[in-house]
Amino acid sequence: MRLEENYRSGRRIIAVSNAAIALAGHRFDPTKTVRQCEAPDEKRTKEQLEGRVEAVGLTADANAGAVIAAIIRADQRAGVAKTLNDYAVVARTHTQLSRVAAALELEGIPIRRLKAPGKLNNPAVRVILAWVHAILDERNWSNVISLLVSAPVSMPGEVVLRLVQLYERLRSLHAIDEELKAVSSRIVAMLGELAE
Repeated sequence: MRLEENYRSGRRIIAVSNAAIALAGHRFDPTKTVRQCEAPDEKRTKEQLEGRVEAVGLTADANAGAVIAAIIRADQRAGVAKTLNDYAVVARTHTQLSRVAAALELEGIPIRRLKAPGKLNNPAVRVILAWVHAILDERNWSNVISLLVSAPVSMPGEVVLRLVQLYERLRSLHAIDEELKAVSSRIVAMLGELAE
C-alpha cells in the first residue's frame, strides 16, 4: 500500500518533504511522492494549507537537533506555536532523525517516533556516547551541545547555541588574525629584500 496522501501538512511542508525524500540514498519506492489532501469535513485556513517552513543554515548536520530544539523553545516563548503538533522534522535518514530526537528529548520536548527505538536510543547510552565522541572529535558540536543541555549541567539550548556561535566567531577571527600576521611577515620580508 502506497501512503502518499497527507491530510495534516501544508503545501510548503510537503514540497520540502518530497525534496528531502528524493535525496535519500536508498528508497523502497523511488517513484513515490507525498501529496496534500483535505478531508471533506475539514476546513483549514489559507496559512494552514500553505504551511510554514523555516530553513536554517548549519555548519554541520550534527548540530540540527540542538538548533531545532532552540527554535521550538523560542517559538513557544514568543507565542508563535500553538502546540507541538505544529512542528514536523524532515530528514533523509533515520540516523539524522535519531540525532534530532535525542536533542529534543534532552531539551524536554516530547517526540513521536514512527520507528521503534533501539538500544542506542537509551538516554544513558546516548550521554555516554556523547562523552566519547566529544573527547574523540572536539569539532563535532552536537556531542558537546547534548552534554551541556543534559543533567547535571542543564543549560538552556538557546544559551548553548549562542556559546557555540560565539566560539565559532572568535575562532574565525583568530584564523583571520593569523592570516594577517603571515601576510604582514611576508610584506616585511619583501621590503627587507628591496632595501638591500
